[in-house]
Amino acid sequence: MTDEKPQLYVSIYYVNGETQTFGFERQLPDHAISGRLDDIMKTGYLMFESEDILTVIPLTNVLRIDLAPVPDALPDTVIKNVTFHS
Repeated sequence: MTDEKPQLYVSIYYVNGETQTFGFERQLPDHAISGRLDDIMKTGYLMFESEDILTVIPLTNVLRIDLAPVPDALPDTVIKNVTFHS
Protein backbone atom coordinates (compact mmCIF):
# COMPACT_ATOMS: atom_id res chain seq x y z
CA MET A 1 0.00 0.00 0.00
CA THR A 2 1.29 3.48 -0.86
CA ASP A 3 1.03 6.77 1.01
CA GLU A 4 0.11 8.55 -2.22
CA LYS A 5 -2.70 11.05 -1.74
CA PRO A 6 -5.67 10.97 -4.12
CA GLN A 7 -5.58 13.55 -6.88
CA LEU A 8 -8.20 16.13 -7.68
CA TYR A 9 -8.49 17.66 -11.11
CA VAL A 10 -10.01 21.04 -11.93
CA SER A 11 -10.84 21.82 -15.56
CA ILE A 12 -11.55 25.47 -16.33
CA TYR A 13 -13.47 26.40 -19.47
CA TYR A 14 -12.84 30.01 -20.47
CA VAL A 15 -15.12 32.37 -22.36
CA ASN A 16 -12.53 32.55 -25.19
CA GLY A 17 -12.91 28.78 -25.85
CA GLU A 18 -9.70 27.65 -24.16
CA THR A 19 -9.58 24.99 -21.45
CA GLN A 20 -6.97 24.34 -18.75
CA THR A 21 -6.80 21.36 -16.39
CA PHE A 22 -4.93 21.46 -13.08
CA GLY A 23 -4.10 18.44 -10.92
CA PHE A 24 -3.21 18.52 -7.25
CA GLU A 25 -3.25 16.51 -4.03
CA ARG A 26 -6.37 16.67 -1.88
CA GLN A 27 -5.93 19.47 0.62
CA LEU A 28 -9.28 19.16 2.39
CA PRO A 29 -11.53 16.30 3.46
CA ASP A 30 -14.49 15.66 1.15
CA HIS A 31 -17.00 17.28 3.50
CA ALA A 32 -15.09 20.61 3.30
CA ILE A 33 -14.64 20.81 -0.49
CA SER A 34 -18.13 22.13 -1.23
CA GLY A 35 -17.68 24.93 1.30
CA ARG A 36 -14.35 25.86 -0.23
CA LEU A 37 -15.92 25.99 -3.70
CA ASP A 38 -18.65 28.25 -2.34
CA ASP A 39 -15.96 30.54 -0.85
CA ILE A 40 -14.14 30.67 -4.19
CA MET A 41 -17.33 31.59 -6.05
CA LYS A 42 -18.01 34.41 -3.54
CA THR A 43 -14.50 35.91 -3.94
CA GLY A 44 -14.82 36.08 -7.73
CA TYR A 45 -11.46 34.50 -8.52
CA LEU A 46 -9.62 31.19 -8.40
CA MET A 47 -5.99 31.00 -7.29
CA PHE A 48 -3.36 28.31 -7.83
CA GLU A 49 0.19 28.19 -6.44
CA SER A 50 2.79 26.20 -8.34
CA GLU A 51 6.57 26.38 -8.63
CA ASP A 52 6.79 29.76 -6.86
CA ILE A 53 4.11 31.27 -9.11
CA LEU A 54 0.68 32.41 -7.96
CA THR A 55 -1.91 32.29 -10.74
CA VAL A 56 -5.13 34.27 -10.25
CA ILE A 57 -8.05 33.57 -12.59
CA PRO A 58 -10.96 36.03 -12.49
CA LEU A 59 -14.23 34.09 -12.67
CA THR A 60 -15.57 36.70 -15.10
CA ASN A 61 -13.38 34.92 -17.69
CA VAL A 62 -14.79 31.47 -16.86
CA LEU A 63 -17.81 29.68 -18.35
CA ARG A 64 -17.58 26.49 -16.30
CA ILE A 65 -15.42 24.70 -13.74
CA ASP A 66 -15.38 20.90 -13.50
CA LEU A 67 -13.99 19.06 -10.45
CA ALA A 68 -13.11 15.36 -10.63
CA PRO A 69 -13.52 13.01 -8.99
CA VAL A 70 -16.74 14.22 -7.39
CA PRO A 71 -16.42 14.55 -3.60
CA ASP A 72 -18.55 12.12 -1.59
CA ALA A 73 -20.09 14.95 0.45
CA LEU A 74 -22.12 17.38 -1.66
CA PRO A 75 -24.57 20.09 -0.61
CA ASP A 76 -28.31 19.51 -0.96
CA THR A 77 -28.42 22.01 -3.82
CA VAL A 78 -26.53 19.61 -6.14
CA ILE A 79 -28.70 17.67 -8.59
CA LYS A 80 -27.08 14.23 -8.78
CA ASN A 81 -26.78 11.57 -11.51
CA VAL A 82 -27.36 14.04 -14.34
CA THR A 83 -26.77 13.16 -18.00
CA PHE A 84 -25.78 15.92 -20.40
CA HIS A 85 -27.53 16.32 -23.75
CA SER A 86 -26.69 18.79 -26.49
